[in-house]
Amino acid sequence: MNILFTRFPYLSANGGAENQTENLIKGLMEHGHQVSFLGSCPVLLKRNTKYEIRNTKLDIGNPPVTKWDAISFVWRKFSMQKKLQKALDAMGDIDAICMLSLTEKILLTPFALKKGIKVLWIEHDKVSDWLAKNPSLPSLQKMSGDVTTVCVSNLSADIFRSLGYQNVIGIPNGVELPPERFVNHEFDETLRVGCIARLSKEKGVDVLVEAMRTVDDATLLINGKGEEYVQSSATVSIKSEVPDVNDVYKEIDVLVLPSRKEDPFGLVVAEAMLRGIPTICTKLCGIAEYLTDGIDAIVVPADDSAALAQAINRMQNSEVRSKIAAAGKHTAQEKFPLEKMVENYEKVLNV
Repeated sequence: MNILFTRFPYLSANGGAENQTENLIKGLMEHGHQVSFLGSCPVLLKRNTKYEIRNTKLDIGNPPVTKWDAISFVWRKFSMQKKLQKALDAMGDIDAICMLSLTEKILLTPFALKKGIKVLWIEHDKVSDWLAKNPSLPSLQKMSGDVTTVCVSNLSADIFRSLGYQNVIGIPNGVELPPERFVNHEFDETLRVGCIARLSKEKGVDVLVEAMRTVDDATLLINGKGEEYVQSSATVSIKSEVPDVNDVYKEIDVLVLPSRKEDPFGLVVAEAMLRGIPTICTKLCGIAEYLTDGIDAIVVPADDSAALAQAINRMQNSEVRSKIAAAGKHTAQEKFPLEKMVENYEKVLNV
């Protein structure tokens, strides 16, 4: 099968969307599919060269995800659409397109469908006003009946359904196995709590910091950067740049993802579970629906520092940590392997 991935982002970083797209592309290639890429995402363009993927770089202008870009999109879209159609024609025979950003979903979908190409809209990001109040939403709602929208969790899928999207499914993210050299942290009487998250209000890192104030014999390591300020202290440390995230996992006894708003999946929770690290997350993390509270993770209400502190205190008990870590690893191996994610996408592509 000849599969084309497209991405024309407003911003691009070495984040979860890019990592998951790279893993999906690699997995499909390993299954014998031909994969190519069209877009302006510098991260994916660079990574694709490692796997000798056919890259076609194309700059078409900003997507309509800010007020000004949405207004100017009215007259920009015609030239953008022509560029996209010309580029797709030059790609030759394509069986399916996995569209990752808003621009091509709006402008290229009708043209691709007329050519008999199967279209998947892949949604990694949370839904914000850039979509919910976008002038193009009615067009997207109408077109969604002729494509398949793939979200990374049922939580995210339900939100897209509430926006009027049709044919929406959830496929959980897949997680890479930890390196063979990975060794878990050895408990030393002080509970080492870790949080890997962007420093933004929606991620709720401030709620975790507040919770830690009432927890004894524990320290917090935060790996992330962003617009929210977090004060470091004797018990709270911050690492904004870490070349290898495994260096964070090696230092912690518990992983916490305290998201206070919709978090489409919560990849770091799955990564920690696969490494045998017990986890705590909120009910607004998409991964929570695949977990059983108190068995393979502790799931708490969002934006509740008292509940979070209580969950961390439960993790002070070595027996609780061991049981949740073991069950969590089993769940991750069963529900979140990369191979299962790739197979689920293949089922959709081959329908």
